Amino acid sequence: MNEVSKYTKEQVENAIKGTYGIVNNIAITLSVSRQTIYNYIKEYDLQNLIDDERAKIVDLAENKLVEKIEAGNETMIGLALKTLGKKRGYVEKQEVEANLNINNISDLVDKSTSNS
Repeated sequence: MNEVSKYTKEQVENAIKGTYGIVNNIAITLSVSRQTIYNYIKEYDLQNLIDDERAKIVDLAENKLVEKIEAGNETMIGLALKTLGKKRGYVEKQEVEANLNINNISDLVDKSTSNS
């Protein structure tokens, strides 16, 4: 862990900013291994900062999606409706949630064969 204490928390935070949380890019910036970056993240409790950086990728993708939708791209319109419009009924398949309590698989098999 000697390599981990080479940089301060503030230095590592500054290296993380603007990287979209890509560990390899952070490692290159600090001239350390990827494992050392993972050690810094754990030692300095920086996972939230990594997560915030990674969230920027989703924001960027959403902005590009909106641009495509505004331009009339039918594929992107369909994608948006299938993902963001689920609650309004825009789905390709019906999703069903089931909460089953099966204690013994043989009971389930016996019941299904007795109904045949």
